[in-house]
Amino acid sequence: SKHPLPSIPYIREARRPVCEYTMTQNDLLSDRYKDDTVIITDYGIDVHSRRHASDGNEIGKPDGSQLSNEERESLALRLPAQVPYQAFIPKDIDNFINGIPSSTHIAWGGLRLEPFLGAAGQMIGEVADICKDKNIEPRDVVVSELQARLRNLGAVLDLPSRKVLVAQRAELNNPAIPTFLAKAETKPT
Repeated sequence: SKHPLPSIPYIREARRPVCEYTMTQNDLLSDRYKDDTVIITDYGIDVHSRRHASDGNEIGKPDGSQLSNEERESLALRLPAQVPYQAFIPKDIDNFINGIPSSTHIAWGGLRLEPFLGAAGQMIGEVADICKDKNIEPRDVVVSELQARLRNLGAVLDLPSRKVLVAQRAELNNPAIPTFLAKAETKPT
């Protein structure tokens, strides 16, 4: 074909919800601990390049600039991160919980896979059960109760400390420990 477009479109992303909390790249790389966590993700941020419609240049950041090689490598590093309940509670919509969390384009690259979405489905099922039993809306669910129910079902919601993660990476002879691992975290290690 003379045209660079495929005959069948591949749509990797669509609209993302706007919730009480929006997951960002920082949440997955350095600010990974959340008090109201309901899911852990551990998939590296998988960001494919995009083409700007007007000039065809590759873009990857919200401001339209390209990701550097170092940025791409650090995004692909697999670090577990907690996803908070508030990322599923939509703004301005009552009696509803989203099936996917609110996130930026970059963060979505680490949240979009089936294991994470399966865990989200399990969490949402528990929320629906709590709401039905107590006649409340999803935004009124007591997160500690939800966390206890998820743990009873075998969900892992706690992260190892940075010290443990760095030691595990060193044991694997992984020299690609990016600089953000040296930064302070939200919770003590």
